[in-house]
Order: sequence, then structure tokens, then C-alpha cells
Amino acid sequence: MVDSEEQLQKVLNTCTKSLDRLIITMLSSTGLRASEFCDLKMKDINLEKGYLVVERGKGGKRRRVGMSGKVTEMLRAYLQKHPTNSPEDYVFKSRFGARMERDGLLNRVRRIGSLAGIEITPHVLRRAFVTINANKGRSLVMLQMACGHSDIKTTRSYCKTSEDEMIQAMKDW
Repeated sequence: MVDSEEQLQKVLNTCTKSLDRLIITMLSSTGLRASEFCDLKMKDINLEKGYLVVERGKGGKRRRVGMSGKVTEMLRAYLQKHPTNSPEDYVFKSRFGARMERDGLLNRVRRIGSLAGIEITPHVLRRAFVTINANKGRSLVMLQMACGHSDIKTTRSYCKTSEDEMIQAMKDW
């Protein structure tokens, strides 16, 4: 489980390939579901304004998700090395040039986690996105919107803040 920036950094430190680093950073910084990540097309990315569009989220819902400057720059560098010809092209492809499949993404993330000695999946990184940002004081409503949750209770259930973390935070109140 990844529930702190330190654990996330440990995973990132094991990445030897820039694509692996981009995948881990993007999943943990945007809260995208694995299928949403794999479904991203060139037309869904706005590097200038720093957001991406999830056209078909869970339940067929469309939403826009912000990208940090770090994610934007990593994605820009990736796209310069992997140019495409069409806005309909998938951003992330398999080594055979087809759309990256959810199972392929899952296996890749698990392999990276294994190298770090931490069991992770794309969904664990989605939960880490909520936990880390909630612990930084970010609004649960904004996290709910970013994740595309219909009910804020779902977003709250993703947050794995411990009692010790709560006690530590209250010392600064």
C-alpha cells in the first residue's frame, strides 16, 4: 500500500525507464482509473492549460482533471519522443503500437512496485492520490471531482489517514 509521499518516492526511485516514472507520477498525481489512463487520446490532453479530459469515465461520465507542472512537463517530454499523427491516437501504446491495455498497465505497475518492495496497482495509486492530498489539506470535494466519484463517501473511503497522522496534524491547529 502506498499511503505517504515517502512510499511513493521509494516507488519512483526504482523506475529506470522514463515511461515507468511517467506512469507512476501521472496515476498518483491525477487519480485516474487504469482504464481512463489507457483510453487517453491526444485530443484529450491540453498541455498549455495543464489538464486532461476523461471522455468515458465510470458510468460514462466526462470530466476534466488538472495536471501538475511536473506531470505536464513529463508528458510533454514523452510526447516529443513519441509523436503521433492524429488527435485520435492513443497517448500510451503497447510495444506493438496498439492502445496500452489495462492488464498491461496493471502488470507494469505491479512489476515496478515489486522492485520497490511495495505491492501496488493503478488503483492503489488512485487511493494514494486521495490520501496524500487529503493529508495535505486539499478539499475532499475537489478530490471527489478529480476522481469522478458520484458520492463523497466513496472519496472519503479512499483516504487512509491514520489516527497518528491526525494527532500530529492537530498539533499545528
